[in-house]
Amino acid sequence: MGASLAKLGSAFSDRRLELYSASLLALAALATAWGGYQASRWGGTLTRANSRSSSLGQCVTRASTAALQKRTVDLVLYVSWLTAYADSNKELAEFYQRRFRSEFVPAFSAWIALRPRYNADAPSGPFAMREYRVADDSIAERCERQHVQAASAADYANDMTDYYTFATVIFAVVLFFGTGTHSVKSRGVRIALLGIAFVAFVLGLVYLTHLPALPRVPLVPT
Repeated sequence: MGASLAKLGSAFSDRRLELYSASLLALAALATAWGGYQASRWGGTLTRANSRSSSLGQCVTRASTAALQKRTVDLVLYVSWLTAYADSNKELAEFYQRRFRSEFVPAFSAWIALRPRYNADAPSGPFAMREYRVADDSIAERCERQHVQAASAADYANDMTDYYTFATVIFAVVLFFGTGTHSVKSRGVRIALLGIAFVAFVLGLVYLTHLPALPRVPLVPT
């Protein structure tokens, strides 16, 4: 009678171990799926952020190059005008002046209005006037700001992808040890494996709950 009760108690304990193990494996599988899903979503954000960052970097290069080219044109025409003016070649000076770019004209006109030939306080040239602006500079600055934002978003998304991937590794450990309880006969070893799996699950769950889910608001500026 006592032996039968002991065997019954052992079978009941084994069933409880199997129930605990199955429950833990199910929860670990759900957590692994969630971590993989978030890692995939953050990976997509990373791809879009990198693409956006690359596009904005090209925008900065194009706008900066265009601004430099226009400044060069302004400088060449201004120096040519100045040379003609110094040589008292009015016709040639007017020829160059008519070819000034529209963005350069306000600065040149404001500088001339200061009578720089007789005014020692006048700036050294129209390029030092606050009226002198090249629109491509503003485009380059805007693209640069957005480029920095996109690069930061890419770095953040990359970190989140790595963190969620690491979380799935933790739950893979849970699955490994939890599954191991079904392949050994020793009750003590099964309890030990289940204990390791449970500790790993708790650590993984704490780690996972501290990670942000991908927000609905896009991280990448458009």
